[in-house]
Formats: sequence, C-alpha cells, structure tokens
Amino acid sequence: TGIVALCNTYMNAAQNVTKKDKAIPSLVVFNGIDIKKYRNEKANLDFESSKLKDISKAADEIFAIYAGSLGPNYDIPTLLEAAKILNECNSNLKIIISGAGPLHSEITQSIENYQLSNILYLEKLDIQDLIRIYRICDIGICAYGPGSNVAMPDKVYVYFAAGLRIANPLTGELENLLKNN
Repeated sequence: TGIVALCNTYMNAAQNVTKKDKAIPSLVVFNGIDIKKYRNEKANLDFESSKLKDISKAADEIFAIYAGSLGPNYDIPTLLEAAKILNECNSNLKIIISGAGPLHSEITQSIENYQLSNILYLEKLDIQDLIRIYRICDIGICAYGPGSNVAMPDKVYVYFAAGLRIANPLTGELENLLKNN
C-alpha cells in the first residue's frame, strides 16, 4: 500500500520495481540523530575519566576516524595502505580505527609489520567513548568497498552531529550531498 525508504536512491529503486502498478504513496525518511541529545551527552562526558584518557593530540595533528565493522564489505586494506603512505611521508594525520570483525588481525599485523605509528587501533568502543573520541577528531572516514550497495550510511549522521568532515568513496546520493553542502 505504500513505500518508505531511508534515502532517495532506495526510493527510486523501489519505484522502478513498482512502475507497472498504480501510483503508490511513498515517503523518504532519512535516518538521523537527535542533535540536541547528542550534543548534551557530548558536553557531559568527561574525557579524562574514560579509558581514553591517555590519548592526546598535538596542536598540529589531524585525527581521522573510522568507526564501524571490520568486515569484507569495508575497504580496510585501502585504509591501511593509505596509512603506510602517510607514515612514510611523516604526515601529521593520525588514523583512529574503532571496530571489530574479521579484518581485526589485518589491522594489528599491518601496524606491527609496517611500524605504523600513525594508526591508533582502539577495537570496539561503547557509544560514550565514541562520542568522546569524536570530540578530538577532524575527519570521519567512510571505508566502503567498491562493490558496496550502501547509498546513505548511518555513520554519516553521527559524523555530521560530531561536526566532522567526511572522507567518502561512495558515488551517488552521499557524494552529491557532500559536494553540494
């Protein structure tokens, strides 16, 4: 009787399938985050009392974070390759990785094998610690692989709420949103 989609890309796909039918009511409802609640929680979280208290950021450092699954649908190998190149160039960009999954050992092995001092692997963090770490980050990384069918990832809403710039490999709706806004 109707179509609800979480982005225009998915709505267009659903409408293409139902074209032959009569007009069906439709609504795009983007996922999101309660900004006021997020910012209130962010302001009330004490960084120094968490397990992240030993993390420090120099004035000239740039922190980029990937927080999410470490599975085969994510382009973690390219992220690690970028870290190697940045490490060789003595870049001031540090990559923070938070997550769990099958590519966990690839991250730890790369850090060890290539002596990647520019990666901080925090494993999986709870939401309060993620909010704390986002406070000192500058860039949120979307690390989707070339075959990904993701159009509007949930993580971007948290990155937006945290005020992060976004590094994104996805073409289409998110790419256009970032370019135009």
